[in-house]
Amino acid sequence: MCAFAATEAQYREALIAEVGLIAMIDEAVGEMMAAIERAGLADQTSVIFTADHGDLFGDHGLVLKHHVHYRSATRVPLVIAGAGSQPQRSDALVSNADVVPTILDLAAVQPFRGIQGRSVQPILAGETATHRDAVLVEEDQPFGVGGLQAPVRMRTLITDEGRMTRYHGESFGELYLSTDDPDEEHNRFADPTVDAVERGFRDRLFDEMLTLADEGARMFHGA
Repeated sequence: MCAFAATEAQYREALIAEVGLIAMIDEAVGEMMAAIERAGLADQTSVIFTADHGDLFGDHGLVLKHHVHYRSATRVPLVIAGAGSQPQRSDALVSNADVVPTILDLAAVQPFRGIQGRSVQPILAGETATHRDAVLVEEDQPFGVGGLQAPVRMRTLITDEGRMTRYHGESFGELYLSTDDPDEEHNRFADPTVDAVERGFRDRLFDEMLTLADEGARMFHGA
């Protein structure tokens, strides 16, 4: 469903459901971890907890997620515990595309040709504190929404410096700079005072889209 501005009553009802869901997940994860311990498999099992997207849940006066890439929708949990990991907390940029390569790495399985993303095992082992300097977010919808052409296609680049979003077929976009606007409240897109910054984001977005192009399992070109 598309993001929308909810009433107070809708927020309260959603909050009740949210708290209930969190409690249910906590209980289910606890039961799973206890079962692993009872089976004596804790030393050879890795557990990954993550999500495909967040929810605005009141941020910027909105709920749900479609057609907006604010941090509350794009910043999701990624918890990895078990074999080969050191207790730590990391602020490194990681993509959902990195989850599968990480699973293969933890299982000592070679990645297949053309796999997108890369393993975060070096972070888990405490070998490095960084992973990516940019994350690409892709959203393609079969429908439209007021003010955007249908079908809606969005591409976002997230870096430590900020976030830029472009909409297919539209001349406008979004650019937020983390240094002076961490809550993404002031859109600097097309602001001439940060023109060089915007060009840098645009070039990097293009590079990331090229990097993640699907090559398939079979080679169709040579080096």
